[in-house]
Amino acid sequence: MNDGFRERLARVRTTRTAGSRGRALLVGSVLAPLGLVLVGLAWLGASHTPVLQEQVAYLVSGGLGGVSLVVIGSLLYFSHWQTEQVHETRAQTAQVVAALAGMTAALDRLADAVASGGGSRLVATPSGALSHRDDCQVVRGRTDLRPVGPGEELTPCRLCQPAAQLVQGA
Repeated sequence: MNDGFRERLARVRTTRTAGSRGRALLVGSVLAPLGLVLVGLAWLGASHTPVLQEQVAYLVSGGLGGVSLVVIGSLLYFSHWQTEQVHETRAQTAQVVAALAGMTAALDRLADAVASGGGSRLVATPSGALSHRDDCQVVRGRTDLRPVGPGEELTPCRLCQPAAQLVQGA
């Protein structure tokens, strides 16, 4: 019963957060053009009268109010963009953390396989450039094989794929 309440509460929070993000964009998309219209109307009104007192009234009522609405609308656009960037960064960070956790688990399995000597060991021919598992068909039955050291950079055999099988835990 308690888990169901927590799930419903999480959905409510998610829905509310997503709605408020969209609301900022909607309000910004209304305020910025409305401010531009007010600035245009103030200019139109002030340009058609030679009386300075009337021009000041147009400037104060339409011009400053319009500029204020343009600034507020633009800030809402900007805040919406920043919020989307934060959410995208969080999602990418979660993906990177998950990938790193997978890589860490694979490296742990590889370290366990190497430490325990379990599974197959890696071998190479005396002058070969490929690393093989000791049960690989290519090197089976050969007696002149040498063990591959941890610092050697050899190309993995395409048949037995020694690195991929060690990392996958085989």
